[in-house]
Amino acid sequence: FSQFLEFMLPLPSINERTKIATILTTQDKVIELKEKRLAGKQRQKKYLMQQLLTGKKRLPGFSEEWKKVKIGSFIKEIDERSTVNNQYEILSVTKNGMVFQSSHFNKQIASENNVGYKVVRRGNLAFSTMNLWMGSLDTLRICDTGIVSPAYKVFEFNQSLIVVNFAENYMKSAEMIWLYKANSEQGASIVRRNLDLQALLNSEVALPDISEQTAIAEVLSAADHEIDLLRQDIEQEKQKKKALMQQQLGSFFRTELTKAFGPEPEPATLPIDRAYLAATKLSAVDFTECTVTDFHEGEHKGLRFSAANVELRRTVEEKSGPDNDN
Repeated sequence: FSQFLEFMLPLPSINERTKIATILTTQDKVIELKEKRLAGKQRQKKYLMQQLLTGKKRLPGFSEEWKKVKIGSFIKEIDERSTVNNQYEILSVTKNGMVFQSSHFNKQIASENNVGYKVVRRGNLAFSTMNLWMGSLDTLRICDTGIVSPAYKVFEFNQSLIVVNFAENYMKSAEMIWLYKANSEQGASIVRRNLDLQALLNSEVALPDISEQTAIAEVLSAADHEIDLLRQDIEQEKQKKKALMQQQLGSFFRTELTKAFGPEPEPATLPIDRAYLAATKLSAVDFTECTVTDFHEGEHKGLRFSAANVELRRTVEEKSGPDNDN
């Protein structure tokens, strides 16, 4: 161990380190600036929703009084079920909207046999009665058809009273979430609450006419488009930073490591003694995945050794909704 501590790590010169730091810091500032712009656009969208979805601010050309209607008059529960296993992609509804379960959780967490799951079609509304109070609801936009756990409620909109593009924002408005909370009671846990669905459906809300709904939906869709473009731009800048790090640092360290230890073996392998790790109790819990990168073998002052970055990973799922998907 003492010999290992004496090993000299290769470092670029001060001048080169300064140049690398300047390049990466500049890129960090670009990302930070664009993230601030994104936060500003998101605040602007929230403000627009608060103003336009409540009638506090009216778009030019609209002055007709909004009509009071029961929620149950413009959403109708539907109960179409899948008839074969994996008939459609399994979906989950989270606080951030509807997602593909396989990509969101990196695996399927629903039952292996999903015959009898509820079918959701584009434009349908879906939510969990236990998590609705937190704003976990969405209309399907990411695909034409999917399936959700039978524990969900699925609804279609009465399009003679409400436009789908308007409804997807209206159902997530602060006023509607207040109604969801008002009609939900504390359940078995802090996260879960029991929704009185019938009371919610009997609640009255104010809706503009179809033409005003359409106009409001267009304004909010334009805001969403700007937000989506900024998110894509930020992701590209983050990928650019990774490329810069590999370009500026990767080649230097690869060259120095090759000088010290010889060429990197292909493929890089390092035996992991799981029994030894378990016996020494280095980890409080057992790991399920092991990843080895940057593996090298070499000799330093007569001591032969191996060096690598080893990542031990254990996946933990937090359970708080239908099929534990929130």
